[in-house]
Amino acid sequence: MIAVVVGALLFKGFERLWDMLPWVALILAVLVIVGLVAMVRILRRTDDMFSMVIAIVVGVFVTLGPLAFQLSTG
Repeated sequence: MIAVVVGALLFKGFERLWDMLPWVALILAVLVIVGLVAMVRILRRTDDMFSMVIAIVVGVFVTLGPLAFQLSTG
């Protein structure tokens, strides 16, 4: 439940960030995605590729999703 709330807050934060400071949002998006993958790697303590791919997909959706929605709506 906490992860859903944090993900939603990140999504809304990146939505505003892409609108105001796109270069900062891009740098932070990369850092968030790398951070998620690192967290999965630390918590799982294995080379579980499936979990890392899920972390990448979730990171891309949360950080780059708002940009995609902004570009699609004009």
